[in-house]
Amino acid sequence: MAVAPLVYVVVAAYLLGMLALGLWAARARIESADDFMVAGRRLPWFVIAATLAATEVGGGSSMGVVAKAYGAWGLGAAWYIWAMALTFVVIALLAPRLIESRVRTIPQYFEQRYDRPSALVTASLMIVALVGLTTVQTMATGLLASTLLGIRYGSAALLSGAVVTLYTAFGGMWSVSLTDVAQWILIVVGMACALPFAISRAGGVGRVAAALPPAATDLFAKIGGAEIASLLVIYTTSFSVGQEAMQRLYSAKSGGAARAGALTTAAFYLLFGALPPLLGLVASVLVKQGVIAQAALSRLGDGALLPLLAQSALPPLLCGLLFAGLISATMSSADSNLLGAASIFTNDLWRRDAEPTRALMQRTRAAVIALGVLTTLLAALEPRDLIDLLKLSFGLRAAGPFFPFVFGQLFSRGSRAGALAALLGATALTLALAASKHAPWGLDPMLPGLALGGALYFAGSLLRPDAAR
Repeated sequence: MAVAPLVYVVVAAYLLGMLALGLWAARARIESADDFMVAGRRLPWFVIAATLAATEVGGGSSMGVVAKAYGAWGLGAAWYIWAMALTFVVIALLAPRLIESRVRTIPQYFEQRYDRPSALVTASLMIVALVGLTTVQTMATGLLASTLLGIRYGSAALLSGAVVTLYTAFGGMWSVSLTDVAQWILIVVGMACALPFAISRAGGVGRVAAALPPAATDLFAKIGGAEIASLLVIYTTSFSVGQEAMQRLYSAKSGGAARAGALTTAAFYLLFGALPPLLGLVASVLVKQGVIAQAALSRLGDGALLPLLAQSALPPLLCGLLFAGLISATMSSADSNLLGAASIFTNDLWRRDAEPTRALMQRTRAAVIALGVLTTLLAALEPRDLIDLLKLSFGLRAAGPFFPFVFGQLFSRGSRAGALAALLGATALTLALAASKHAPWGLDPMLPGLALGGALYFAGSLLRPDAAR
C-alpha cells in the first residue's frame, strides 16, 4: 500500500526532533554521573509522571495489546495496561523511602542494604532483563518502521536502534526525560485521535458492535480470571523492581514529587487502558471488511495490525501522527531500559573506587553505545511475540529481587542470607520452568519463582539474621 508523502514528513520531523532534544540535553547541565543517571535529582512531579507514563507504554502496551485484543483476549486485553496502574500505587507508597536511600540503581540499594554479593547477582539479573526489554522495544519500532517505509524489517530495526542509542547517549536521564514528555503527548494524541476515524471507516459504532462476537467485548470472557490475576502479580512485582521506573523516582527532587508523579501515572493508565484494545477490536472488523489486507497481516504478523490500520483507515496527517505516537511508545521504553542497563553496568559491575563522577559519566555514555549496538543487532535478527518476550524479561528481573528490594525497606529483620537465597533460588526455579514450559497449573513461570523467593527471603532472614551493624 502506498504511503502519502505527508506521513514520511511527520515521522521524519519527529525523529529529528528527538535527536535535537537529546543533543540539547547533552549541553544542559550534564557534568557528573548524577546528572547523567538521575538528572541531578531535580525533576518535578509532572515530569516524573510524564516520563513514567511514556516509559511503561511501549510496544507491548500499544501494538502488543492491539494484537491480543484482535486475537486471544478481546477487550480483556485492557487488563494488561490496568495492571500497571496498581503497580504505580504500590510504588507511590514506597516513594519517600526510595528517595531517602540516595542511590542511582537498584543493585546499589542491595549493596547498601545487604552486601556486595547480593548487589552483583541483582546487577547481573537486571542487565540481562533490561537488554531483553530494550531488544523487544527495538523490535517493535522496527516493525513500525518497516511497515511505514516498506523496507526490510532488519534494516528498519537497525535504523530505529541507532536513533534511540544516539539521543540516549547524548544526554542520559535529562535527554530521556525531555524526549519522554514529548513522546507521551504524541502517544496519547495519536491513539486517541485514531479511534474515531477508525470507527468511522468501519461504518460507525453500530456496525462495529454488530460485527463483533459478544465474548470479544467482555472484559473477562476471553482472558479469564487466572490470566488477569497473573498480570496483576507479574506487573506489580516486576515494575516495582524495574530500574527504568526506579531511576525516574531517584531523579525526583523530593519524596513528595516522586509520590505525586507515581500516582498521576497510575491515573493515566486507568484512563488509557481501554484505548489500545478498542483499536484492536475495530481493526478486527476492518480485516473482515477487507479494508486491512489479510495478506499483509499474514506476511507481517499480528504485531503489525495497528500500523496497517493507520495506513488503511486514517488520513495522511493523522496516520503520520499515529505512526509518530507508536514510535514514541516503543522508543520511550527502549531508551529507558537502555539507560538503566548502562547505569547498572558502570555503577554496580564495572566501577572503580574513588573514581571522579565525570569519568563515571563518560563510561556510562560508552556503555549506552555498546549496549545499544548489542540490542539493535539482536532486534534485527527477526521479529518475535512481543508480549511473551516482555513477560519472560519481567519475570527474570522480578522473581528473585522483588522481596529483598520491596520488603527490605519495610522489614527491618531482612538479612544478607535471606536476600541471597531469594535471588538465587527464585531465579533458578523461574528459568527452569521457563525452559521446560511446564509450570504447574499452567502458571507463568515467574509466579512459582516469586513464591519461592518470598519464602526463602523470610525464612533465611529469620534463621540467619545479620549481626548488629
